[in-house]
Amino acid sequence: MSDENHTPAPWAWNKQGNRLFQETGNPTGQIAICDIVRTPSYKANARLIAKAPELLDILKELIEPYSATDEMLSNGLVCNLSEKQQKAIVKARRILSDI
Repeated sequence: MSDENHTPAPWAWNKQGNRLFQETGNPTGQIAICDIVRTPSYKANARLIAKAPELLDILKELIEPYSATDEMLSNGLVCNLSEKQQKAIVKARRILSDI
């Protein structure tokens, strides 16, 4: 897995506007991450995106114990996981290697 190159957590959503930013503890030193286009679901989208770094950390913790190779997982050779879970681990590893 590559070193992370995204803006470090925590992220927050400016509810008065449509901007996601890094919480720095200094209101004048906030780092903008992205602007959210106002659609019917923009508030839910903003909350989900703001949680992305936390979800990434949880994902890393969840897949860490599985030392099986992607090939073993893809072929269903890990008995204590469902096929869906095995495919999710393979997909998560690919996503994490691109970050």
